[in-house]
Amino acid sequence: MTRLLVSSRISNMPLAMYKLIRFPNLVIVAFTQYCIAIFLIGPVSDWYLFLTNTSLNLLVLSTICIAAAGYIINDYYDIKIDIINKPTRLIIGRSISRRYAMVMHIVLNFLGLILVLPISYSILALNLLSVFLLWWYSNYLKRQAIWGNLVVSILTGLSVFVVAILFKKSELIIAIYALFAFIMSFIREIIKDMEDVKGDKNYGCQTAPIKFGIRFSKKIIYWAEFVLVLLLFVFSVWFDPYMLLVYIVMIIIPLGFFTNYLVQADTKKNFSFLSKFCKGLMICGILSMIFI
Repeated sequence: MTRLLVSSRISNMPLAMYKLIRFPNLVIVAFTQYCIAIFLIGPVSDWYLFLTNTSLNLLVLSTICIAAAGYIINDYYDIKIDIINKPTRLIIGRSISRRYAMVMHIVLNFLGLILVLPISYSILALNLLSVFLLWWYSNYLKRQAIWGNLVVSILTGLSVFVVAILFKKSELIIAIYALFAFIMSFIREIIKDMEDVKGDKNYGCQTAPIKFGIRFSKKIIYWAEFVLVLLLFVFSVWFDPYMLLVYIVMIIIPLGFFTNYLVQADTKKNFSFLSKFCKGLMICGILSMIFI
């Protein structure tokens, strides 16, 4: 019987790791960094040179490793909360042991740091900071109002801007997209806190929806959306008025639908949908780079 259980756990390991490290999210991260290099740094005609650029490839792999390690440590500290919030998606302690998860976390962080050693000491310093902040977030900040949301959002923005640091080009345009990533990530993190109120409250978390209430948390999102739309308008008028049409179609109109749905949202299912919608908006933002 014991052998059957062990065999079953081993056979399910690849799928469990796929879910644990949020593989689709890692693909989006990699896709984003390549898009930044090709469309914002360019020229686009040299796309194949970017795909074979050793420094960029090492940076992408490093970012993926650290992000994957962050997902692992986050789930490691959230086992008890996830039993309530996401019982069907619980992996650590079921399909993967806590010890194995911690080993994978350490190995992935180590790889994420080693991979950028030949590239840049400044990027290495940023990666070290990211490793520390992801651990601090998972261990403490995630359970605090706003601060945890800000840390994740800053790291999301840094994953965009680090490409500008690598190539030392197009810093201003890439900074605009980093701000976009920061704001959208911040909105999504607040939404996720709304989705997870039940489990978070049971374990004494003080996230924004618990500390300030759902209504006030929605107001925070509305203001974040206002700043985002203002940013897109200013960027378009300043750099390229044609981009305003792109942003209206790809981001602002969908954002209007998002806001309308958010006003009425009051269930876990509603907030789960909005969280996924946020991810779609972030992908639309990435794809808008094609038109610059």
